[in-house]
Amino acid sequence: MSVVTILGIEMRSGTNYLHDLIVKHPQCSGARGIWEDFVLADLQYVSKYFSVLETFWQKFPFDRKNIDKSKEAFGGVLIDLLKCQSTEKQEFSYLVTKTPSFVGIEKAPEFFPNSKFLLLIRDGRSVAYSLEKSFNVNYFDALERWRESARKLIEFMESHEAFFRQQCFLVKYEDIFLDSQAQLSDIFRFLCLDPDECNFSEIEALEVRGSSDLRAANQQIDWKKVKRTQDFNPIGRFKAWPKWKQAYADFYCRDELKQFGYPLEAEIGGWLPTPLVSGLHVIERLNPKKLQVRMKKWLKAQLIDR
Repeated sequence: MSVVTILGIEMRSGTNYLHDLIVKHPQCSGARGIWEDFVLADLQYVSKYFSVLETFWQKFPFDRKNIDKSKEAFGGVLIDLLKCQSTEKQEFSYLVTKTPSFVGIEKAPEFFPNSKFLLLIRDGRSVAYSLEKSFNVNYFDALERWRESARKLIEFMESHEAFFRQQCFLVKYEDIFLDSQAQLSDIFRFLCLDPDECNFSEIEALEVRGSSDLRAANQQIDWKKVKRTQDFNPIGRFKAWPKWKQAYADFYCRDELKQFGYPLEAEIGGWLPTPLVSGLHVIERLNPKKLQVRMKKWLKAQLIDR
């Protein structure tokens, strides 16, 4: 049995949906225990530990390759822990796990050099809209979280090009929703599985979990399966935003949206001068609470790098 890990760009990016689609293949199974594992999230501390050991051991006759093997072995222990969970099926090839975050993704080649990763992205404006509606996340914070994660993915794709090309498969939520069969077939082939073994008729009737639109009125988000309505469409909901929100999102996330092929919806110059949007951005960035958060992140990074 192998493990395939779904990493989502952020919460509300569709990791539940992609997971439920993939486990429809008879050779893929979900876990009944740890629903979101976050095994990559804090591996920088483990990596730092190995770096310190290497520094201490340099004065001895020591093969540097043993450190790399130790990291891979540590990753293997984590995989074994995931495999210890009870599963939805008895016989299968892949255990499907997921995490709605790219934090720690740069450590994947070190600790999981032979594992498969499905990297799920979604339009940052849709993610921000859903975070705001579902969990009352501040609009500006939601956009910042998505942009930071998008930049992390772009950096990972550039700095680990070979690993990304061989061990990772980039999935767009919009593509998987609009043409599930074609996208899933590509994913199954990436996993060396036969797409014809999957009953795609079941996928067309797949129920939805965690949708902010399909939850009962005045209730919090839950992850119980809900039958989708005929007009269910999670793409482009952010177009219900007022124009200033659309314009700011396009301005703030412009480069990252373009990088992943998402068209800009709001033409700033058509109704709101660019300097005003820029000014809104500056005011938001100078928010004392935001400055404090960024300072804490910077200090944490310095401590890890020491």
